[in-house]
Amino acid sequence: KQWYQRRVRGSDVSVIAGPEIDDKLLSEFLDDDRVDVVVAKFIKGLTRNGLRPLTDPRFKSTIERIRSWGNHEDQSLMPETMPLDDFKKCLASNMVFIQSALSGNLIIPEWKNFVDIIEELFESCRDLQDGKVNDLTPQL
Repeated sequence: KQWYQRRVRGSDVSVIAGPEIDDKLLSEFLDDDRVDVVVAKFIKGLTRNGLRPLTDPRFKSTIERIRSWGNHEDQSLMPETMPLDDFKKCLASNMVFIQSALSGNLIIPEWKNFVDIIEELFESCRDLQDGKVNDLTPQL
């Protein structure tokens, strides 16, 4: 395993990362030509696994790198697509976390199933009106 350090496109932030992310994990996010990564597909892929990459502080540097790729005038916009090699460089600082998420190796590995179960429980309890308010906790 090789470790390397790089400067990211004019940024003062150095990135220290491990071995590259597996191309197989990113293959579902490639465009029809299988050359570029469709950024929106990648964001949706992380969201499917229970993450919120646009607001989660753990993804801040990664999202900033993606937004600054190509030196766009408006840094708030995401590029639609990026070459795979450039995209992997943007992921470098979060590589282990992203690989875990895309491989289903987070605390809740099957996020969609978990959400479905919680929604089912909620719906089955929604109309319950029985019971009484807890009087042991003064804040309630």
